[in-house]
Amino acid sequence: MKILTYIFVAIIIIAVVGFIVNASVEAGKTEVYEWAKENKMQVEKIETHMTTFNTPFYYLNKGSYIYEVDMTNGEKWWVRTGVFNNDYEKDKNQ
Repeated sequence: MKILTYIFVAIIIIAVVGFIVNASVEAGKTEVYEWAKENKMQVEKIETHMTTFNTPFYYLNKGSYIYEVDMTNGEKWWVRTGVFNNDYEKDKNQ
């Protein structure tokens, strides 16, 4: 019975952490959509990157997420949302 309790508590903790991470990622996406709207652009596709590999950013702080954003006008942007500010960088490989 004790083992089942530990397993149940572990499942609940994993579910709560997953929910918090998902909510944080979705909040960052909302910021990207608002930024695009302010700059009179429309987002076609947005993809989340959890690491800095194959992105123009060299570091990733806690609470930061990187998004690869394709716009309807054919531009590709990289956006890093963060706790204090956001970084927007246009893809140079176009």
